[in-house]
Amino acid sequence: MNEQESHFVAFLRLIQPGMLALTALTYGLGASVAHYLGHRFPATLFMQGLLILLNIQVVGRLVLALNEPASDPSSPRPSIFPPVSSLVGEERISRERIQVIAMGFLALGALQAISLLISGIPAAAWIPLLLITFGAYFYSAEPLSLRTTGLGELTLGLLAGAIPMYAFLLLSGELHRFIIMTSSPLAALAFAAQVVLALPCFAYDQKNNRQNLLTRLGWETAMWFHDLAILLAMTSIVIATWNGLPDRVVLSTLLAAPLALLQMYQMRRIQGGAPPRYKLFGYTAISLYTLTAYLMLLGFIL
Repeated sequence: MNEQESHFVAFLRLIQPGMLALTALTYGLGASVAHYLGHRFPATLFMQGLLILLNIQVVGRLVLALNEPASDPSSPRPSIFPPVSSLVGEERISRERIQVIAMGFLALGALQAISLLISGIPAAAWIPLLLITFGAYFYSAEPLSLRTTGLGELTLGLLAGAIPMYAFLLLSGELHRFIIMTSSPLAALAFAAQVVLALPCFAYDQKNNRQNLLTRLGWETAMWFHDLAILLAMTSIVIATWNGLPDRVVLSTLLAAPLALLQMYQMRRIQGGAPPRYKLFGYTAISLYTLTAYLMLLGFIL
């Protein structure tokens, strides 16, 4: 692999295409709710809204790469994903190159925002879009980084719920209870997934004074918040039935319930002292969030 290919691969790992695809999925969920309720929208507007959202995510990852503290190569921060600092360096992708790329994406984002203004998007859609923009920035940037205050996991959970709401408001122009019913469980599951992903890093973060929800509250308390978030997500889906959410959406979504129970069972095993299988646990949490969003989307479009 030559130098250019190595830099390109490092860049792809840095921006995490899988997470970009997950963002596109949840954006599509918001669009599917709008379509179910009878709103018809041009494909160009749909794509404009999606592309600026992906741009924000890429810029957030690049800013995070510039601000993430480097870990000792001999004792790296444990995680199922490689820390962004491990992808930054002359042998990977230099900080100077990341800065140039980030500026390019920022310029592109400005053009995308102007394009949305010209398209005359509903004013309500700017609220979640600005929330996502500032949330991504203040999560990634220093010195006002939310991830170092113990609010990082909560921030990412709220942003996950804001994505389908942004898509819905962009394409419909008005708020509806259905989008609240679909966004809320996803926000709770995204929060639970962040707790799971932070677990293998607890000892390292505590030793190196890296603040997050687990180091602030303690790992046992954070585990109970994880279980509560999953229970709230599942309960809110069931309660939504009595508030008019289509039965097919509820029933299809509840197909993910066994995976939710498995995730809670894995957490209880770790709390009880069983040897942790962090990689499997992490992929379970991501799969639960992804499967729930996908099943909801299917329920609205089929």
